[in-house]
Amino acid sequence: MDLFEKLRAVALQQDLSGEFPTWLLAEVLMIADQPELHEGKVHLVEMLISQINDFDPYAGAGCFDTSVGAETIQATIRRIGNPQDSDSSNGVKTCELFACCQFFDDNMENLPKTAEYIKNKLCFNDYQSCNRYLMYQKFTGEDIPPYLDPNDTEEVKKLRQCFLRKKTARDTH
Repeated sequence: MDLFEKLRAVALQQDLSGEFPTWLLAEVLMIADQPELHEGKVHLVEMLISQINDFDPYAGAGCFDTSVGAETIQATIRRIGNPQDSDSSNGVKTCELFACCQFFDDNMENLPKTAEYIKNKLCFNDYQSCNRYLMYQKFTGEDIPPYLDPNDTEEVKKLRQCFLRKKTARDTH
């Protein structure tokens, strides 16, 4: 089953609950039925599948609720329809390190909702403000420790000092 068939299946399964909005189902099925228009947006389609799986019409009602509401799904659908949000090289909004970023594999395995939030905020959008990306750019591909939180400014300062010492040592030899 390819990604778009999976999207269709997940949406139809969620519709069986009777609580998935019909207007939302129609929008999702339009995406699923036109894979050629959206094949450059794999990360967004995968995110949409995950969101539909976690859909709850009462999302956000609980304190630590991890469900997803119609508004979140609709926002992802809008991003899929936006030509600026693409996996392709023209108009890239996805961080070049995303496919190999160890932060999510090593640190976020047990926090999938938090990982999704960070990915949406940084990896698929404003990656230029991610400390991991900035360190990678500044130190020309130097290995970034997997534990480095994208928002941990103190750890970034320490890492920057370490990289500078290493660079100075290399330059003097």
